[in-house]
Amino acid sequence: MNKQETINKYEDSCNLVLEKINNLYFEGEADTNWAGSEIGGVAIVADYFFDMHYMITALRYEATEKQFFDYYVKSLDGEPMNFKNYLLNEGFLSE
Repeated sequence: MNKQETINKYEDSCNLVLEKINNLYFEGEADTNWAGSEIGGVAIVADYFFDMHYMITALRYEATEKQFFDYYVKSLDGEPMNFKNYLLNEGFLSE
């Protein structure tokens, strides 16, 4: 696989993650885009901004809509923990 094929696969995968987030948490109705047109960086979904790690964590641990948005609000308020630790601390996951 050459360099461009690798990049294309990465970008396709990032777009699939964004599409899945839109379908799971926004009923597939939100406008989506990538900030600065940088696929895989910060996604814009409606009026929300998510980095790839946040979206992957939501998918990996099957975060509910409530968990997804509750943590988002806490993170805006300066909550000093990542999404996985939030899920662990709130008892949604076990190690």
